[in-house]
Amino acid sequence: MKNTLHFTFFRTLLVVAFGLFFNLSWGQAISEGFNETGWGSPYGNYTVNGWELTNVFRETGNKHEGASSIRFNSAGTRSVISPLKNGGIGTLSLFHRRWSTADGNVSYSVSKSINGTDWNSVATFSSTTNSFSQFTFDINDTASKFIKVEVTSSGRALIDLISITDYILVQAPPIVTPETLVGTYNTTFNHQVVASGVPNSYGIASGTLPAGIVLDGVTG
Repeated sequence: MKNTLHFTFFRTLLVVAFGLFFNLSWGQAISEGFNETGWGSPYGNYTVNGWELTNVFRETGNKHEGASSIRFNSAGTRSVISPLKNGGIGTLSLFHRRWSTADGNVSYSVSKSINGTDWNSVATFSSTTNSFSQFTFDINDTASKFIKVEVTSSGRALIDLISITDYILVQAPPIVTPETLVGTYNTTFNHQVVASGVPNSYGIASGTLPAGIVLDGVTG
């Protein structure tokens, strides 16, 4: 903002900066309904389309969709690990339920990993009914390549239709630093608006400039 003032002014303005607010995603979303045949009887460890299943049974009587779901055994190590997913992890979604009322509430943990060996816990959830419910969680980690869902309590449980979306980079809109400006009579006034990010334009959201003062909409 630049011009010569012919009077003294004291005025508060709300100046806003405009930038691009967008999502960038890459990699490839993956989804699995575990409908393949030839696995899951008896309880054991299986690999289905790259998904590693531990201590599971192929359940065909109770499923969210398709031909079958994963049924976890009542005790021991029980988990499902996703295939390698390059380009990061976005949102995890799955459908889950306990096998029966007698199994009680079944608890799970969700972990992420960059190598499939070292895991960091990111979320927990529970199956508390005998009907399928959807669990979703935004992980949004560009470095992670694997997700593990593990049963952490006793009791049988079912999981079906797991999907992992692409990593998403969110560019937040710019934020202008609030300021109160004072000009002096017959003195050239210059001021640079300060904003976060990389704004591509500026505008006045509320208030007005004194006569003769202008806001450069490109540079601020």
